[in-house]
Amino acid sequence: MSQILQNQSLEMKNVLSLRGKYTHIEFNKELNKIDELLKRKNIEKAGPKVTAIHSFEMCDELQFMDIEVLIPLEKYEKFDRPYSIKPLFRLTNALRIEHVGDSSFTQNTAEKLNEFIKNENLTPITTAYNVIMNEPKTYQDADTLVAYIYVGLSPNSL
Repeated sequence: MSQILQNQSLEMKNVLSLRGKYTHIEFNKELNKIDELLKRKNIEKAGPKVTAIHSFEMCDELQFMDIEVLIPLEKYEKFDRPYSIKPLFRLTNALRIEHVGDSSFTQNTAEKLNEFIKNENLTPITTAYNVIMNEPKTYQDADTLVAYIYVGLSPNSL
């Protein structure tokens, strides 16, 4: 079982951001577009991709995610819409749990984190941020995924 760490932080600089409502397939296409854009502009990533799902909704029997991807870059660069750049992304006072294995079971790890938050009477103030530490290259390697899940907490005790 993964250990839950407290008082964790996540900081990234020169962060490329894209947020929108996508199906899972559309979002994967957007990630490929970002990779192509960075390659074309000769810009290197400075760390792993981070995703945050803000909500889900159904439309015409399709599930859409309001999802954001954050990618730290080696240098500051301006981008045209739909992309934006955040000079600094900082998440502090967060819980962190590690997920190892198939991404289809990431939800189980997130539920463990949510159960801990509930049992400890903590107040989350952010959505979960998923830091993909190693992206499997093929579907056969899906069980090699390592991701950290962060949730920012209120420092207040009420």
